[in-house]
Amino acid sequence: GGSQGARSINAAALKVYERLRDRSDLQMLHITGRGHFAEVENELDIIKERKGGALYRIFPYMEEMNLFYQACDVVVARSGATTVAEISFFGLPSILIPYPYATQDHPRLNAEVLANKGAALGILDKDLKGEILAQKIRELMEGRGGYEEMQKRAREMGWSPSPPPSSHGQYEEMQKRAREMGAGNAGERMVEALLELTFQ
Repeated sequence: GGSQGARSINAAALKVYERLRDRSDLQMLHITGRGHFAEVENELDIIKERKGGALYRIFPYMEEMNLFYQACDVVVARSGATTVAEISFFGLPSILIPYPYATQDHPRLNAEVLANKGAALGILDKDLKGEILAQKIRELMEGRGGYEEMQKRAREMGWSPSPPPSSHGQYEEMQKRAREMGAGNAGERMVEALLELTFQ
């Protein structure tokens, strides 16, 4: 649900756990947003009174999202630009629920980019229900939702260590613009670091 969390996704995630908690092959890592953590924790305590085999852990916020992405097979999230970029970088299949009140509907358009590439499934916030989300997750886990194809497409959109065919002139232009923004040789050092990370 982004850094603030999303009440609709939190509620749906708890319903997913209720429906799939008997699966010992399921692990759910849920970032609630700081403002929603106590509410979700209370609901989860009630649900957990009925024991199940699935592992479900909640977190109010996570600084090191890369650790979460590396532990994931599927991401369920909003579709802001940063989230979509991170998901694409790690090449992960996703179920995206666009924030419905964003200016110019950018989250929906972001989600459509991944969905049109076959790397994601989309659910509108107004259509989000726990049973729908649980069904989509169950189908992906059981190989009936095209998981392997989604994974392939997501990885195709992900980061590649290979540099583009030609970067002629790009370094100089980046260096020039960075100089205009930086002090001393900070611009050159920033560009060198970025290119080293991008093309190594």
